[in-house]
Amino acid sequence: MIDTTELMRVIEEIAPPYLVAEWDNSGIQIEPAKREIGRILVALDITMDVVREAKAGGYDLIVVHHPLFFGGKASPGERNILQSNATGRYIWRLLADPPAPVGVYAAHTPFDAAEGGLSDELQSILGLTPWDERLHPDNALKFSDIAPYARTGRFSEVVDLAGAVSRVRAALGTGADIRVSGDPARSVLKVMTVCGGGGDAVPLAVKTRCDLLISGDIRHHEWRLAEAEGLAIIDAGHYYTERPFATLFAERLRNALGPAAEKITINISSKIRQPYASPKG
Repeated sequence: MIDTTELMRVIEEIAPPYLVAEWDNSGIQIEPAKREIGRILVALDITMDVVREAKAGGYDLIVVHHPLFFGGKASPGERNILQSNATGRYIWRLLADPPAPVGVYAAHTPFDAAEGGLSDELQSILGLTPWDERLHPDNALKFSDIAPYARTGRFSEVVDLAGAVSRVRAALGTGADIRVSGDPARSVLKVMTVCGGGGDAVPLAVKTRCDLLISGDIRHHEWRLAEAEGLAIIDAGHYYTERPFATLFAERLRNALGPAAEKITINISSKIRQPYASPKG
């Protein structure tokens, strides 16, 4: 077991709260009921499958990437714990179902921006070498709102866009679930990556003279802007660019806890999945 306050301190060293985006709601979503934590489950999202897994496994805390509630303007019911909406049902089950209440902590944009966090991990998985001009997260906001979550790098050799697509598919396991714009034969040297939804990075990628942006959730007008500015895009999907979260966070937490990690159980959820399917044919 580990003291809950000490555990929160360690988590916030890994994902510093000061790096949170203005619209985000990272941090404690449901305060742990116990003063000591013995079992932690790490997942990408809170879903009913994850809730059931946590209850069945006797977990005290779930650490997820995406918060239960986001900042900004909330739709009616989004900030209320009602059984008539999905988030309300998750919370009811987490608190009310036996054997005991389960806490929830969201490490979202702070973990994206942090040194050694998800943005760095995506760049590493893709086999990119960091570009020399990389901005430290502490200074990146002075440059652009999305800059703390963006990374620039290069492949070990100059490839064409078709070759970059092949590398992304292999590295992230997207299969055919990928969207691309740009001439397949164009050379790719400088690459910007943004995990999750990175359409807002198109102007930054153009401004910093990137050849390619790799991200997810690119919207129609962002595709058009990139096309007009000569920026190639690989949209590998929100899920695939953030799927490494659970494995990475669990590893970082074990390392940060040191010998104390032997006193608790940290497991990766077996219920992490893509929220939709891409029909074949």
